[in-house]
Amino acid sequence: MLFAAAHSQSGSANDLAVAGVMGRVELTASRYVIAEVVRNLKKKSPRGLRLVDELTSSRTLVIVDAMDVDVERVALLVDRKDAPVIAAAMAANAPVVATYDRKHLLS
Repeated sequence: MLFAAAHSQSGSANDLAVAGVMGRVELTASRYVIAEVVRNLKKKSPRGLRLVDELTSSRTLVIVDAMDVDVERVALLVDRKDAPVIAAAMAANAPVVATYDRKHLLS
């Protein structure tokens, strides 16, 4: 969701980011997710880095990381690459995981 929101100034991902800025929803992400988003934005959409910086520096985006043992446990159930994402969502007690990763998480 974070990549999609930063990549495009319109659409549902951007609407969700705006809702977070306005305090209508709580946005959480792990350092792993933020690092992946930044890496991909540098390659594909550098202008989107500004939104990620704004969200993290304004503390609109709450950082919640998972413990390694939890990532390993989750890796038994989902693709290893996605385990840190799901484990962090679990650590945050997130009621919803917003993703546009149709290749991995939505399959």
